[in-house]
Amino acid sequence: MSSTKAAPYAFCEFGNTSVKIRYRHQTITLAYAQESNWAFHTAALIASLPELPTLCLATVAPQRTAEFLHALHLQGIECSVCLLHELLPPDNPILPYGQVQGIGIDRLLGLLGARQLFAPPIITVDCGTAITVNVLSAEGECLGGAIFASAPLQLRALAAGTAALPVIEFAASPSLPRIGSTTEEALLSGTFASVLGGVRELLYSFARQLSSSKPPAVVLTGGGSLPFVHALRRAWHGKFVYRPHLVLEGMEYLVQTMADQIPTYVRPLNSVSL
Repeated sequence: MSSTKAAPYAFCEFGNTSVKIRYRHQTITLAYAQESNWAFHTAALIASLPELPTLCLATVAPQRTAEFLHALHLQGIECSVCLLHELLPPDNPILPYGQVQGIGIDRLLGLLGARQLFAPPIITVDCGTAITVNVLSAEGECLGGAIFASAPLQLRALAAGTAALPVIEFAASPSLPRIGSTTEEALLSGTFASVLGGVRELLYSFARQLSSSKPPAVVLTGGGSLPFVHALRRAWHGKFVYRPHLVLEGMEYLVQTMADQIPTYVRPLNSVSL
């Protein structure tokens, strides 16, 4: 009796500023702004893999995702696609969120990735273009959370909304000056403190609101998270871990958990509509 070997999975996470591709635990990040032909390069990357995979997609940027799928089509790469948000309706048994409206798939997948590391309750902090702080109750239900602007976004807004403040890139380290002696240092110090203080306040506030006998574990992730790792680890007195690719880990976990149901959601590239 012969059997058909299932195609391997490649995981594609489309954020606001970049796309991340994971295949067999190797991750590549392509920033949209740094590569004018990023969609074609990403499609060519998929075509170069040893086996043409089933693409598991998670997106908060539908237009970017559509550009990528169009590039696949133009290059004649006829792979199969699974849209992971379809696997997570509000009443799903893996991560229910029936009391939360409009939550992004990235926030849900981050919580799923964190659940592999700790038993709930859990709080994830995802530092991307926006910073999201997301809460998983002791019962395993997503309760929602908070969203605010990242440090780079704050700096761009300050430059756009004032006459004298310059456009600068965000860069921070544990030795960042607390009292800025130049405008640039003052901007960096202020935005660093804004993010750190905001996250810290949300962590303690959300922890108080959770009806749990133990403090929540905290998982930090996202492309802009590295400058805050040491300060947040010092600030939080419970379990804390830094996982830069938590959403991708959540994608892998979801597909593994729903392996038997996945074929129902897989479709040919030419039938995908975002």
